[in-house]
Amino acid sequence: MWKLAFVERSLGTFVAPVPRLVQYPSASTRQAVRSGCESYIIRMANTQTSGPAKLGYVIMYVPDVEKTVDWYSKAFGLSVRRIDDSRRWAEMETGSTTLAFTPLEQREADITGGVKHPAEQHPRANIELNLLFPDLDATFKHVLQLGAKPVTMPEEKPWAQKAVYIEDLNGNIIRLGSEVAQ
Repeated sequence: MWKLAFVERSLGTFVAPVPRLVQYPSASTRQAVRSGCESYIIRMANTQTSGPAKLGYVIMYVPDVEKTVDWYSKAFGLSVRRIDDSRRWAEMETGSTTLAFTPLEQREADITGGVKHPAEQHPRANIELNLLFPDLDATFKHVLQLGAKPVTMPEEKPWAQKAVYIEDLNGNIIRLGSEVAQ
């Protein structure tokens, strides 16, 4: 059996309960916790942040972390920043934002309602991973040789960019593009 623990934290002029889950709760309990936090969220909407947000990670939930890291290394030339000892977390170098991979089933996914496998999502997910390359045509040809499936063909966009959509080895739709011409 799991227990739901509450930790009080001081936030400005009031103290609000913040849920901390000890083990995986049921869907009905997650909903009750979300409902109980509504007033906390509404009050927090009126506070200021400590500064502008910085995008730190784009995390993709995948069936096999090591296989995905290997494919993204070969397909897109990304280097591995780190893979943890459990092989359940990996990070790829992509510039100022980290591309990370983690299994479809794990605590962070479970406490937020789970993650659907890309093949189960119709229409596709409402977030897009867009990778930029100096030679889009060469990259497109290369990823097709590694088993990517074309979703569209490369096309020139009105905003001076060339783009194409592919499906990766896990069924995720990825947008590949050139840098936008200035």
